Amino acid sequence: MKDNANMRARGLWLLIVVLGLTLGLTSPAAGNALTAEQWFKQGYGLQVNHDLAGAIRSYSQVIALDPKYISAYFNRGLAYYHSGQYVEAIADYGQAIDLGDQNTAVYYNRGSAYYQTGQLPEAITDYSQAIALGENDEAVYYYRGIAYAETGQLDMAIDDCKRVIEINPKNATAYFECGIAYSKKEQFDRAITNFSQVIELIPKNETAHVALVYCARGAANEGQKQLAAAIADYNQAITLDTRLVLAYVGRGEVYAAEKQFAVAVADYNQAIALNPKSSEAYYSRGEAYAAEKDFDRAMLDYNQAIALDSKCAEAYYDRGVAYAVKAQPDQAIADFNQAIALKTKYADAYYEKARACAKVGRKEEAAGAYRAFITYASPEDVERIGEALAGMSD
Repeated sequence: MKDNANMRARGLWLLIVVLGLTLGLTSPAAGNALTAEQWFKQGYGLQVNHDLAGAIRSYSQVIALDPKYISAYFNRGLAYYHSGQYVEAIADYGQAIDLGDQNTAVYYNRGSAYYQTGQLPEAITDYSQAIALGENDEAVYYYRGIAYAETGQLDMAIDDCKRVIEINPKNATAYFECGIAYSKKEQFDRAITNFSQVIELIPKNETAHVALVYCARGAANEGQKQLAAAIADYNQAITLDTRLVLAYVGRGEVYAAEKQFAVAVADYNQAIALNPKSSEAYYSRGEAYAAEKDFDRAMLDYNQAIALDSKCAEAYYDRGVAYAVKAQPDQAIADFNQAIALKTKYADAYYEKARACAKVGRKEEAAGAYRAFITYASPEDVERIGEALAGMSD
């Protein structure tokens, strides 16, 4: 698949190349004070030769002499961007726009700088403005799609990825991102179709990337309850990349779903051996131990998962369940509270908290937790909703 950094930089040098061809690269006479145009030419030459700090200094001289020199702001913004100084790049692109630059490139570039600083709504706005002004390059749709996906606007992300594919039917990265979005929407059949297309398009010598795609398709097959197909995909991923931790964790989860817990634990052990900082591997192994009623070892793994990722609500929840099983309700309630703090609509955590509170006589807390459970539970969870209603009346 394409390297995202290279793809994002695609075309960013276009304007300065055009300007260089137009203006020429003549050097000013030694000893003479330089004009704004001469400083600009010098900055351009330095920028083409990748002396970004020197280019920034030259463009700053241009702006000092002529504060309305639009191209100096644009090119300095470009130099700042490639130097990783995204805030400064945003400011320069903004100044160019304020001075009247309505070129699609200035909005695309500022959108990319916003993206790099995590200002995703602003990035989407600028990418959209570039498109409104006539930009039809696949990159602008691709990166707007990524920004949409990262802000949870999955339908918009899918639409943009589809537009990329219309422009370039061989863009494997767009198919991949489309598959990821469909997986998040739990439309696993469509995700599988897109991942399969990636496998057809991606060069087979890019084994690490191909392995990741098999891993993603394996997860989609797992979501589709096609467990044999999922294991086949994870096996292929591991064949291509024997150090791919996600594949071992994913295959372990499928084995656990098939109640082959010993085999699942073996895969989690391998994942941990490859990456001792994989919170997901520890958490999943803890689930496998808990399924076999080995709560002591499960809790050790939940502890490690939490130490590595303190925002894993599920690890707190499952450790709370283990505490409850071991008749340690206060610790269980504390973990359920932490899970809820991290995931405010966590119906299961409210339910288990209510049960734990009821056992130690904390009736008001139990009733409140039952009410929250009813609010967030699936309407199909009839049995537990009935139990919650009964618990509130006790």
